[in-house]
Amino acid sequence: MTPRPENDWTRFSQRISAAAEAFASGDPAPYQELWAKDDDVCLMGAFGGTLVGWSAVQERMNAVSAMVSAGPAVLHQDVVAEFGSAGVMCSVRLERFQPRDGGPESTRRLTLTARHDGTGWHIVHQHSDSLTVGSA
Repeated sequence: MTPRPENDWTRFSQRISAAAEAFASGDPAPYQELWAKDDDVCLMGAFGGTLVGWSAVQERMNAVSAMVSAGPAVLHQDVVAEFGSAGVMCSVRLERFQPRDGGPESTRRLTLTARHDGTGWHIVHQHSDSLTVGSA
């Protein structure tokens, strides 16, 4: 049986959250499956740098997933906003990371862009950084 194309953004968005939890536990594969495997994908991650192209993005994901899983953690994403069109969507999230060893919780901003290529939704861009709280 041929898999059905994923036309439903809501279902894809839920898969992103579940895959992020696996990523934080040392399994980057579910999150990587959600990405387009193209030369134009890009990652501007919380660990710095701008990576362009699937091979560079995948390599960084493998390294970061292994690093964060060294101290297993609980990860939770809150969707702040999602908007777009039939072909391109943007998801703005807050991601909370709580180390299981009792270390301090950290929060980062996460913006994902995905495009629908006729077979389903695929992430093509991720930008994330630490969330700092300014004084008013």
